[in-house]
Amino acid sequence: GRVQTPTLAMLVAREQQIRNFVPRAYWEVRGDFKTSDGARFSAGWRHGADTRLATEALATQVVARDRAAGPAVVVERTRSRTVREAPPLLFDLTSLQRTANRRYHFSAQRTLEIAQALYERHKVLTYPRTDSRHLTTDNVAELPPLFASLASIPDYAPFAAPLVTNPPTPSRRVVDDTKVGDHHAIIPTAKPARLESLDRDEARIYDMVVRRFLGAFYPDAEFAVMEAWIKVGAPTPVVVIPWPDEAPRPASQGGPAEPREPNILQALPPPPDRYLARGRARMVAGWQDVAGIGADASADGASTPMLPPLVEGQQLAGTYAHTAKQTTPPPRYSEATLLGAMESAGKSIDDEALRAAMKDRGLGTPATRASIIETLLRRSYIVREKQNLTPTPMGIALIESLPVASLASPELTGSWEARLAQIARGEDSRAQFMGDIARYVAEMVDAIRVAPPPAAPPPGSSPPQQQSWGKNGKRGGRSGKRGSGSWSKRSSSSSSSNNGGSGSSRDGGGASKRGRSSWSNGAGSNGAASSNGGAASSNGGAGANGMASSPTRSASRKAPRRSPPSTSGAKLGAAVTIPVGTVVDLVCPCCRQGTLLAGARGWGCARWREGCRFVIWFETAGRRITSSQLRDLVTLGKTRKATFEPVRGAPQAGRLVLDVSAPPPSGAARFEPS
Repeated sequence: GRVQTPTLAMLVAREQQIRNFVPRAYWEVRGDFKTSDGARFSAGWRHGADTRLATEALATQVVARDRAAGPAVVVERTRSRTVREAPPLLFDLTSLQRTANRRYHFSAQRTLEIAQALYERHKVLTYPRTDSRHLTTDNVAELPPLFASLASIPDYAPFAAPLVTNPPTPSRRVVDDTKVGDHHAIIPTAKPARLESLDRDEARIYDMVVRRFLGAFYPDAEFAVMEAWIKVGAPTPVVVIPWPDEAPRPASQGGPAEPREPNILQALPPPPDRYLARGRARMVAGWQDVAGIGADASADGASTPMLPPLVEGQQLAGTYAHTAKQTTPPPRYSEATLLGAMESAGKSIDDEALRAAMKDRGLGTPATRASIIETLLRRSYIVREKQNLTPTPMGIALIESLPVASLASPELTGSWEARLAQIARGEDSRAQFMGDIARYVAEMVDAIRVAPPPAAPPPGSSPPQQQSWGKNGKRGGRSGKRGSGSWSKRSSSSSSSNNGGSGSSRDGGGASKRGRSSWSNGAGSNGAASSNGGAASSNGGAGANGMASSPTRSASRKAPRRSPPSTSGAKLGAAVTIPVGTVVDLVCPCCRQGTLLAGARGWGCARWREGCRFVIWFETAGRRITSSQLRDLVTLGKTRKATFEPVRGAPQAGRLVLDVSAPPPSGAARFEPS
């Protein structure tokens, strides 16, 4: 779908970032400082915007020279200021779902169901399927009785009663007609809620909405923030060191900037060294009192102790130490972060104003985003793992199989959403939009026509995760022996059959006498052999749905024209029967960039869209290639000696040799007689 596909693509892109991530070690140095009256505080070593050192030797050198500095430790510069934090905007559905997921781990669908129940059954919340975070001027007259109603509830009386006594004048952060569409933000109704009639989850969502609503009419929270540069080392000419927020930043090319990976210094700057200390203390609670945020924490829960009084030129005593750390991959999406990415068409945006500007360019609507996520889960394109959403191999294969990348582009779908919104406002025309769509479809069809046919997993399948090929050719994971032909979710034994089933060998291969590949949910996962070498039920084994069926008919029905070439029999070698789209951690020996994945008839490079045409056919020289042979071919350039059948009916000893220059029709594995 137009929304499902780019949403899945964002999850796949993040998963690929994580899989391809290579951690880098770095070291940081911190100093613990003490004033003459015994007050202590901590600060981090910093050179401009950089805090990371590439080697332990560099960090050790910093520590050594700063310890040797002795009394040459002074407060070089200080800054004190007051920082105000405005109340967060009222909830729309997406922000409510994101907050509930972060705080209580509710799924987006669960939050929608609860909010809908509070609206329809309990009638204590307004319409929840809204994308607005503001009220209209018509709502202003309804506020005083609403405050009075909330003041009658003991849990909220301390915060609602002052608003009854001194009615506030709503700011434009609360009331703005220009930012309200069909429905205003989610707020409580004037009906007094009987909290005892709500279940625990309903009470949680109601509490979130009430506190967000009341907090919107409270003043900003105010913080006293103090920063200090500490100089350690020999005196230098007076240099004004900028604060981090004063440092020049790269010019933006338009749109929100993606976060930059911090630099890791490869060489040590000359002394003196400088340490940056920060402290913060809340002076006015404001809306945070309503939200239940403590005085020693910010809105995101982080705590920053206040610094002691410091003056420029003040002498300090210091001790220093370094810490080893590693860079970390980007986190997997939770439902909260995925909803935010859908709202901004994949852009990383935390600022509420920028997010509002991108609202028309999002994927789906607040009312449909939860169902999109649930549909991807139901169709096994993604799975929930603890609090994260992870694409399955089938979901990854789907995105990688798309011959036109823009089909999965969040930005393209976002731009369509924006144009549809412009049409609704009379700022664009339907005819122009449909003309552009027609041209895009024509270009897309032409691109698909000339693209190689993509390989897709069997319908209804859930292929395994990326496999790890060990030293002995064994496949990592729970499945057991290498080359297991069925890739089953659970083990089960099978009765023998004279009609031919899943073939068995010492590698646990899954080729039948007809050379058919199997995709079962149960039978044959242990590669159990019968007296005739088969491992199938009397009906030929389990099919893609776990239904018993003939292996021949099942294979042709489930994957027409995608069955690998037949072998002369299971006796010639164990088959690597792996679902289409399965990724293996073997690097393509041709381009040396992509990984190998299973296609319909062979192993190919995942970078086929970029032009890599490397392929090793499942059947080469009359034999189905085993997992250890595939590993040997890719890593060693040749297999061990074995019996092949380059000419039908004439078995011959030899080995397969890797030939990356061979044209794709013949494949990169060439038979070489011994």
